[in-house]
Amino acid sequence: EQAKQTLDKILKISPNHKKSLTLYGVILYAQGDIKGAQKYLHGIVDPEKNSKELTQLYVMTQLKLDNASEVLTMLEDTITTEESDEILTLYFLAALNQQQTEKAKFALKRIEKLFPNSEKPILLSSHYYSKIDPAEHEKALDILQQGLKDNPSSSHLQTAYLKKLIVLKKDEEADQFVQQLQKQENSDIETQLLVGKYQLYQKQ
Repeated sequence: EQAKQTLDKILKISPNHKKSLTLYGVILYAQGDIKGAQKYLHGIVDPEKNSKELTQLYVMTQLKLDNASEVLTMLEDTITTEESDEILTLYFLAALNQQQTEKAKFALKRIEKLFPNSEKPILLSSHYYSKIDPAEHEKALDILQQGLKDNPSSSHLQTAYLKKLIVLKKDEEADQFVQQLQKQENSDIETQLLVGKYQLYQKQ
């Protein structure tokens, strides 16, 4: 709040001071004021000049305000050379939101190429087949299942797979999967929490 008071004084003297506008926007975003953050950051964030973190924050405000088309326009010139998995993921989500599947595929391929050993391409690929029109939910489930074969201890893949089983109303398979997780030796806290959440969901 003290920082905002100081920035208000600066902006009264110099309303277009970019650093002050940027910092004000970042503060508002941190306080949960997404519309306020967008107002201060609009028109001053340039992916070619600003830091990855600031670009990412601004893109997140746009997506939360359902401005996916503006995200695509903003990142269009830099996406072919982009190497940040966070920004590529946000571009992917914006493209899917607009049903621009070729652009979503391009971002996904960039992530697969840059981060071949990450679980993120698996999660995003499954998400892709869940969101295209018409959706291919069984294919999305198969991708997660294959990912778990290669990385059975990944809590992110475990969570995504269990959620998919629940959405598809595969109750028996979901029960069996949770039983497998319970039997895992030395499972991490996230896996144990997932089992607990499922049991609460089942009113156990």
